[in-house]
Amino acid sequence: MIHFIHQCLFYSHVAIGTVALFTFWVPVFAVKGGAKHKSVGKIFAWSMYTVAITGLFMTLIALAMPLQTYDIDPNLSPVRIAEITEQIRLMNSFLFMLSLLVLNSTHHALSVVKYKLNRDAMKSTMYLLPIILLGVCGIGMAVIGYLKSQVLFMVFGGISISASFGMLKYIFQREVTHNRWLIEHFSGLIGSGIGAYTAFFAFGGRRILGHIFVGQLQLIPWIAPAVIGTAFTFWLTRKYQQQAKKVVAQASSSRKSEVANAPLGNEKLNTSAPLSQQ
Repeated sequence: MIHFIHQCLFYSHVAIGTVALFTFWVPVFAVKGGAKHKSVGKIFAWSMYTVAITGLFMTLIALAMPLQTYDIDPNLSPVRIAEITEQIRLMNSFLFMLSLLVLNSTHHALSVVKYKLNRDAMKSTMYLLPIILLGVCGIGMAVIGYLKSQVLFMVFGGISISASFGMLKYIFQREVTHNRWLIEHFSGLIGSGIGAYTAFFAFGGRRILGHIFVGQLQLIPWIAPAVIGTAFTFWLTRKYQQQAKKVVAQASSSRKSEVANAPLGNEKLNTSAPLSQQ
């Protein structure tokens, strides 16, 4: 029964994830704020919500009942069962963190559009707990990756820590630029896209590209989406940060100009009168 439930969640996960793969690119290239950007963007976001939630359920089931989830033969030797159990729990711990990363990234990306610079609305316990949990999982996975020499765990552990810290920084920073919410929006959705394409290339794409990426090259399908997505995020962030600096500089220049052109006062000095009368 557990295996059947897990399989149902898995096929739902894959089907909705496929929708996310195709809809991701439309908002990226569509006119920002336009009808297509908003409508297809919502489809992508809700697809990623579904992918993240089904992923969390699948990994929790596997962590709690690893042998029943994957229908492992109970007649195997105790040593072999222990090895399989450890492998299942290790990989599903990683996938739990990845699902949590997608969930937080998607939720934060939509929330910043809703609240803009009204960041007090994001300071509720329900909003902050999943973000903090992501950071904790990232630290744990990075440590496990270091101890077991697993580059994949260290890379995505670092990404999760960075994402968690970035969200918390935006929420609690005293002042932010006027377009910072926009940077948070596209950063979050690109993070979700990284999760979608990582899962595709690492699992589904492995059947297509398995004969190309062998040995240590198997890490490439896992890491490539993260590298490309992170680089794209940095480029966009730099672009919009420069725009914000220009706006601030123009506003500062305008204020200085207003001050320079302002009258000194209503009183006029009578230069024609003797000094003793002034």
